[in-house]
Amino acid sequence: MRFALTVVTAAFFLCGMSATLNDTLIPYLKDVLALSYTEIMCIQLCFYGAYFTVSPLAGAFVARVGYPKAIVTGLLLGGAGALAAYFAAALLYFPLVLGAIFTLGAGVAVLQVSANTYAFLLGPEESAPRRLMTTQAFTCAGMVLAPYLGGFFVGATALFPFERIYLCCSLLWIAIAVSAVGLPTRPTSVAPSPLHGFQELSSSPALRGCFIALACYVGAEVAVGSFLIKFLQDPNIAAMTIEQAARTSCYYWGGIMLGRFVGQWMLRYIDSKKLMTLHAAAGMLLVSLALALEGRAAMLAILALGLCNSIMFPCIFGEGLALAGEHKSQVAGVLCMAQIGGALFPVMQGLLADTLSLHVSFVVPLVCYTVIFTHALGSLRLSDSASSAPSM
Repeated sequence: MRFALTVVTAAFFLCGMSATLNDTLIPYLKDVLALSYTEIMCIQLCFYGAYFTVSPLAGAFVARVGYPKAIVTGLLLGGAGALAAYFAAALLYFPLVLGAIFTLGAGVAVLQVSANTYAFLLGPEESAPRRLMTTQAFTCAGMVLAPYLGGFFVGATALFPFERIYLCCSLLWIAIAVSAVGLPTRPTSVAPSPLHGFQELSSSPALRGCFIALACYVGAEVAVGSFLIKFLQDPNIAAMTIEQAARTSCYYWGGIMLGRFVGQWMLRYIDSKKLMTLHAAAGMLLVSLALALEGRAAMLAILALGLCNSIMFPCIFGEGLALAGEHKSQVAGVLCMAQIGGALFPVMQGLLADTLSLHVSFVVPLVCYTVIFTHALGSLRLSDSASSAPSM
């Protein structure tokens, strides 16, 4: 089990790197190709839109071929997307960039469906949130490393052409795919139809709540990350260069990583729903402060959001899988469709940034945190009611 969890963790490390490389690619291409905020957010629309289109099919694919083969397939698909991104970024042809990013996102989507559920099944259900917290903590390690490395590939002091970072990533994807061959199998759902996941979602209000909360969490995290470098470059905030902003953005992703390691320990003593309620409330407070303030205070408030985001995915995703019946891989595929929030909310924020201002556009993540808080509070009350109800 330890080897399997190590391979899965390495795969999630690459998923994290791939996601936050977009956050360096976005300001780089926006300046080089003179694109608007709305146009450049099509990168996130393609990356996270791949989740929406691929995830339900991935759930059926997992049920048909098993978790190990699905994990290898996702890794190879991600490697192909990273290699395509290398050539597309070198040519500076935006439609080709979008196609490459969609392919990369499809590989990550297959991995999220297969590897998350695989990690969930690698031990007892009661410790599943802690296993998911561990794998997601290393996802964040990749998220932290990518913008830091990206700072060496952009701006006036760039050491290498930007596209070469994608070439390195493609080699890592393929290397982990080779190591994933021969992973131990785990039983999959009894039927390979993706409809089973939709049927469970439609019949369970609690599961639908998890889907909406997950979409808002991904939307908030991706929207903040996508605009963070430009936010730090704003003369009214920190007036940083793109290299400085890329490296400073590591504190945001580092907060998520630190929070997940600490959260793994906290979940031993605090109910996951209580923890999620507190983190969502803190997220609302910090975005409100960033909207009301300027300068260093606004910068610190936005960077601290990483700590608020840290425990949300494993708690919401784990809650959703616990609510699922026998078709866990199909439900996981449907839940991963909630990553569409990462495609839609950054575009909404881009529209606000183009029409109003970059600063005001952060009202979009504020709405997301409000929805998550409402869901978490409702789940907590239901849980408390169920635990206090007299047994028959």
